[in-house]
Amino acid sequence: MLDRMRRLWWLELGIVALALLVISRMGGPPEPDPSSSAGTPLVLYFAVYDRQDEPVSEARIHLENPASGSKSAKSAKNARTGPDGRVTLYSVLPGSQDRRLLYTVEPPGRDAFSGTLELPQRPGLRQTQPPHVLTVEQDLNGVTWRADVVVRCP
Repeated sequence: MLDRMRRLWWLELGIVALALLVISRMGGPPEPDPSSSAGTPLVLYFAVYDRQDEPVSEARIHLENPASGSKSAKSAKNARTGPDGRVTLYSVLPGSQDRRLLYTVEPPGRDAFSGTLELPQRPGLRQTQPPHVLTVEQDLNGVTWRADVVVRCP
């Protein structure tokens, strides 16, 4: 009887551990697109503001990585900003030769505008590149780059 209770205790412990693992994975940020496994992941946090520094919601962001060598739909990313004017896009860090990402912003009721993100060779830099400000950081493990991009509508 005691042996059977010990086996049940390990089973209950396993169920609790599995439940905690599932709960810890819920509600976090979305995972990068699996198609981005061809290089170092890059997470871009766009914030779009108008001339009065108000967030622009429902602005369509189109991001293209010309260094990916493919003109397929997987090399281009599209998303819309939320009520706070922000959106997160996942891509791959461009190669060492061409460190550019092209973006187009289509604010609702306004003309679209485009820009080029020139990523630095090393993270930890803040650059003013009209019409946006770019801050690039690198995770401690050195695997994921992240870029905060603040865009002001012309």
